[in-house]
Amino acid sequence: MCRFINSPLHLKQNGMMNGDKIESHESVANMMAAVQERERNDSLEFQEEQDEPEQQDDDQPKRSWAIIQALLLIIALGLAGYNHYLLAGWELDTQSGEMVLESLDIGRGDECYEGGVKFQAGRDANANLLLDDDEITASTILCHGSQGASGSSGLAGLDGVSPSQPLLQSTQLLPGDACPSGGATIATGMDDDKNGVLDEQEVVSQQTLCNGVNGAHGSDGGDGLAGIDGNPGASALIERYDAPSYLCNHGVVLYFGIDDGQGQGEPFDGLLDDDEVRTSLKFCFSPMNSERITDIGQGITDSFTTTCDQGGFLTESHRLIFAATDGINGCELYISNGTSEPAQLLLNINPSGESKPGKELGFTVIEGSEQEVLIFDADDGTNGRQLWITNGTELGTLSLGESLLVAPVHWMSGVVLRSVQGGLLWTNGTELVPLDQHPMWNTSTSSGITTSLSGLSSLGSEMLHAEEGMLWFNAEDSSTDNEAYCLSADGILT
Repeated sequence: MCRFINSPLHLKQNGMMNGDKIESHESVANMMAAVQERERNDSLEFQEEQDEPEQQDDDQPKRSWAIIQALLLIIALGLAGYNHYLLAGWELDTQSGEMVLESLDIGRGDECYEGGVKFQAGRDANANLLLDDDEITASTILCHGSQGASGSSGLAGLDGVSPSQPLLQSTQLLPGDACPSGGATIATGMDDDKNGVLDEQEVVSQQTLCNGVNGAHGSDGGDGLAGIDGNPGASALIERYDAPSYLCNHGVVLYFGIDDGQGQGEPFDGLLDDDEVRTSLKFCFSPMNSERITDIGQGITDSFTTTCDQGGFLTESHRLIFAATDGINGCELYISNGTSEPAQLLLNINPSGESKPGKELGFTVIEGSEQEVLIFDADDGTNGRQLWITNGTELGTLSLGESLLVAPVHWMSGVVLRSVQGGLLWTNGTELVPLDQHPMWNTSTSSGITTSLSGLSSLGSEMLHAEEGMLWFNAEDSSTDNEAYCLSADGILT
């Protein structure tokens, strides 16, 4: 709150204002005497003018000046009297207290939405330098103005110039005078021409960093403590057997292995179990014998026909798996150990007819990480001709699903064949998946191959070939244009 106190100027009642001075009644009396004297002089002069008419024209300016002076004196006397009247009234007014003006800040509210100032005026009757409520004779409120609306947005400025990007360039140095062991030169600068290359004129600083030189060989340390003895190693064993009579009349078979208990073998028992055998050699000292090892179709009936003559050999288990007919079950899947012992029916795939294993695709061996298997086609009489797999056991012979009857090709640790939908499939004997879902590719690579193959149809219908990590096949595009394509092991289609 600010306060303005109006202190009145007290003037003497017996004075008058004359410029910046206040004169007494004595001065006024003197002035009035001078005026009267001047009037008498003017009367005498007037009388003389009557007496001397000839001088009337010459004294006219003097007379006018005298009249002006008289008027000025009369005005001065009037002002002095009025001043005396005002001073008398002022003194009466000031006897009731000093005039006080106060200002009060007003917060936001109904009186002023944005706040403001309230001015109050009155006389400080009790002389406490404060304006009490009963002393207020006048008040007014001044409100702050409301904030104006936001101005419209200005026009968009011009696009600035893209700044140059800093570049760092490293250049390898061969061993030489600058760096005996080689090193690198590091150059930095700004790409002023924005070509992504740090040109020679753009280089701001350059520093050469040399590889350290090999230090001298240190002296040999003392011998360390002797280590603890290791576990005894398994003995290498060799076993000799006579050659089977179906091979030759005189011969031997040598089996080489380690008595380490591999597989189902018993370690350190001095015996070479079947699972402990690593390799074998067979020697015949007489001509090898040849004879029929199977007679599936008893009597004069043929065991093989033109549509039932496919087979494959499992090297690790020394088993021959083939298609044959016994005249009763039709063309089904058989297994033989290559001896004169009778071949066995491995699985009657189509009990109500003939499955004719390998009729379209033949038998293809896959050497998996866990076991060796054969892939072939067969018809179970219910689902039509499908892709089958066998490891030489009845439980390990099962269907992998549908595929078109085109010979598979070996590629990327498995085989590739056609699907009935016109695509390509891959299998390793354990799983059968679309080619683009090969387990060796990550999700990103598989997605890219799926996109590349999505516009093609009839894949491998006329050509399917694999060589040196590349898979070659034909396919038709959306314009039915049949062309050759190549898919790399990295998942790149060209």
